[in-house]
Amino acid sequence: MPESTCSTVCRYRYDAIDRLNELTANAQEPRQRFFRQSRLISEIQGRSSRMLFAHDQQLLAQTNSAASNRSVTLLANDMHASVLATQTTAGPHTLSYSPFGYYPFHDSSTLLAGFKGEALLSGSDSYLLGSYRAYSPVLKRLNSPDSHSPFGDGGLNAYAYCGAEPVNRTDPSGHSPLALLSKLVNKSVPVLHRAGAVRKPLVEAKHLGDNLFSYIDMYKNKPRLNVDAHGGKFVQGNGYIRFNNSVIEGDELGELLARQYDLEQFGSIRTLICFSADTGQDALGFPAFGKLLADSTGLPVKAFHGGVRTKDITPSNLTSITESMIYKIRTPSADYRPAYFIPATPRRSAIIRGTPDPSPAP
Repeated sequence: MPESTCSTVCRYRYDAIDRLNELTANAQEPRQRFFRQSRLISEIQGRSSRMLFAHDQQLLAQTNSAASNRSVTLLANDMHASVLATQTTAGPHTLSYSPFGYYPFHDSSTLLAGFKGEALLSGSDSYLLGSYRAYSPVLKRLNSPDSHSPFGDGGLNAYAYCGAEPVNRTDPSGHSPLALLSKLVNKSVPVLHRAGAVRKPLVEAKHLGDNLFSYIDMYKNKPRLNVDAHGGKFVQGNGYIRFNNSVIEGDELGELLARQYDLEQFGSIRTLICFSADTGQDALGFPAFGKLLADSTGLPVKAFHGGVRTKDITPSNLTSITESMIYKIRTPSADYRPAYFIPATPRRSAIIRGTPDPSPAP
């Protein structure tokens, strides 16, 4: 039998954090790849270069430079960042993928991004997910097993792409598929959650200081700002929060939030803070923490009498919090109850109880 001969089609090099940063195919010049975090943003080969421009997860355009020639390709993509159409001086061009991402006319030498915004490997039909595993849209599976399978995030099938649900999921890391909603909020949502909890997508979770955290969810079709902190009570009965080895009241928290967020985007605020509704306007004239916060921000505030318990939020679990983790748990104390405070001068964006929801007309 004649001896089989093998030849090297492409050589790959990786950087110190295992990102594929150089490809050398056959006798061609090396392609050098550059990243912003985990996203491929630029590729240089000799005197030619390509660069992607994006806003958050959405691709906007690709610039192409070869010697003295420069051009721009505008990109249209879906919520998963799959490029569906391009626009150049030569006119528009559309791309149609199968549910698993197969598109026979994709040219990796022309277009840097393709299905799910990933870059097709030169000389192959595969996408390298997270510089870790190659995914073949032709085979509809990954070419190597997931090291997180079967008991971790990889799931029982070590070769399945997006848990065999590629329409609603994406897998940029090559390890754990993300649902469409979790991709939008930049976190994965655990499947299991505590019974009775209302699970909501949370975004822009922030650690504002010692024992003070914030995040955003949706309420009445508008973003709501949530604040989680340890609360206490002054001698006169109204509440405060502990912040960076001191105590601050509601108006001071409002000033802090105004420096961190554009408050005009919110419809209301919810405080997951003990005693944040206590006292109100009593005979001594000490307003509740929630009332001071409402007047300071111009937004209605949902606060609580008595104690409110949530699962502890820490800087280490901040990026993985879900509504089911921090959903308030009613305490046995008889004085536990929610209260609503209306600002003296509401913002235009404020959702005042009893007013119609700011939903768009059908």
